[in-house]
Amino acid sequence: MEHRWYKRKLDQTAVEVFREGSWVGHGTLRDCSCMGAFVEGEMNVYQGQFVSLKAKRPYSNADTPALPALIVHKEQSGFGVMFVARADVVRKFTNRQGESK
Repeated sequence: MEHRWYKRKLDQTAVEVFREGSWVGHGTLRDCSCMGAFVEGEMNVYQGQFVSLKAKRPYSNADTPALPALIVHKEQSGFGVMFVARADVVRKFTNRQGESK
């Protein structure tokens, strides 16, 4: 049985992934909590690398903060990350404030 310390947000968010300032690809953020998430999408990244995630907001021109994360596991369909940012930054990123639906 899988145990989670924090409640996960099950909606999906499109993200762009950057490594050392360079664009790596785009994916879908799934199973997001305040501690981490799974990024679905095939990209050339490896466990132990630091990446930055930036939410793609199709109905808004507002710039979104880049969220730093550490890749903690990798599989064929994507990779799991642990966020390495302050909790208030993670909340702003995952709540997608200001987005029109």
